Amino acid sequence: MLRRLLDALDREPGTDCPVCATPHLAWGEGPEPHCVHCGISVPRELLTPRALTQVATPLLAA
Repeated sequence: MLRRLLDALDREPGTDCPVCATPHLAWGEGPEPHCVHCGISVPRELLTPRALTQVATPLLAA
């Protein structure tokens, strides 16, 4: 997993998770979006500005 993250730093920013390649990202409690599929925190530098604006916002508990 770490190797895939490091390899992603050498590429242009993308729209999917750099580890499992799914587009399912969401904002959690931390400062970075996370992958809903594999659970890693995805550094903002690895995502395009458009991808960051399309990251899902989790529903707040009532």
